[in-house]
This record gives sequence, structure tokens and C-alpha cells, in this order.
Amino acid sequence: NTATNVGTYTATAKLYYDDHNNYNEPVLPKGVELTQEWSIAENIEYTKIDMPTANTTVFTYNGQNQTYLPNGFDSDKMYISDNNVQKNANEDGYEVTVSLRQGYAWANANVGEGTNDLTFTFVINKLTAQLSWGETTFYYNGSTQVPTCTVTNICGGDTCNVTVTGGGINANASHGGTPYPDIERYTVTASALDNGNYKLPDGDNATEFEIRKAENSWITTPNIEV
Repeated sequence: NTATNVGTYTATAKLYYDDHNNYNEPVLPKGVELTQEWSIAENIEYTKIDMPTANTTVFTYNGQNQTYLPNGFDSDKMYISDNNVQKNANEDGYEVTVSLRQGYAWANANVGEGTNDLTFTFVINKLTAQLSWGETTFYYNGSTQVPTCTVTNICGGDTCNVTVTGGGINANASHGGTPYPDIERYTVTASALDNGNYKLPDGDNATEFEIRKAENSWITTPNIEV
């Protein structure tokens, strides 16, 4: 069985025995086959190139697409999976693959891994929200009152609402703002954000506020002449 072209072939053996019936037909031992696949591999002369290395750039969410390329990446000799362009934060990391173009091999690879794909992981961190508290002086109105909190460094087109925990009902200061000594000032906390591309700053993210005593309004009864 002979061949010259690149490919996989099957060779088959034949057993010959006495045509005059002087011998029994041979019986093959268990596990012995009379066929065998064989192949001719393509003889490629590879150009050896250095492997790219991990790019340690720290990405932070900015509302725009951001592109990851390993150090030493050469698009003429290799290509990268298209998920290397990402917008949203992912602190677990995006995994991308670098593959060789035909005719190239890694110069510094382990034996048998000269043309293997390479994988890299890059992270886009969440943007730390800058918080701004609204009015912290209220007047008693019989209902629970809570200061508002907003994110001031929103990227274009985003929304990011802040969950505030806490609040107060009763006055803890005079109408003029003098704190009542036996009532603590109220404290509220920014406890969560509803946009996964942002994160709360480190710290307690709390603020104090006061509810002042309501002022009485006097109604003057007019004199009625008969």
C-alpha cells in the first residue's frame, strides 16, 4: 500500500495458504487485525514567533467599549477572539483566545504545543460612585422623612439609583435648629446601587440629618360687629 499525497490511508494485509488443502485456513490470534490506518502529514515549515504576554492594564467601567490586546500581539501573525472588546464591568474577567495564522508557531512553547491557542483574561472593574446627599434639614410633618442620595459621576446615558436605609419621624431639634439633648440625630446610609457597573465607595456611606419642630400657625379670629 503506497501513497504520495497528504492524507489518511488504510493498509490491508492478506494471508495466503496452501491451495491443495494440505493446511487448515489460518486463524488470527485475538486482537490481531489485518487492516491499519496510516497517514502522510503536510510538511510545513513554520516561522517561529514569540508568544504574546498578559496585558496588565487595569480597566474601569467608563460607559464605552474597551479593547484588550496582549503585549506583543501582532495581527499579521495571529488573531484574537472578538470578545476582546467589552463595555460592561466584569470583575470575574472576560476570557479571550489568541490563535496563530497559518505558517507560524510559538518559539517558546512546550514540546507539542507549538501551534496551540493561548488564553488570556482581562477584568473591567466597576466604577466607584461619587455620592451626593440632598437636603438634611426637615420639619416635622408626621411622616417618615429620608434624605435623598444621588450618583454624580454617571457615564453618559446611564442611570444609577441609590437605595437609602434609615429615616426619622419625630422632631429631634427645635424649630430654630437647636438639637434636643435627649434625642440623637438621625442617620441614613446609602446601602445599594441598581446599576451593576457601579459600586459604592469604601466606608459607611452614611450621613446625619435632623427633623426640626414644626412651627405653630396662629389663626386670628376677626371681630364681628353687629
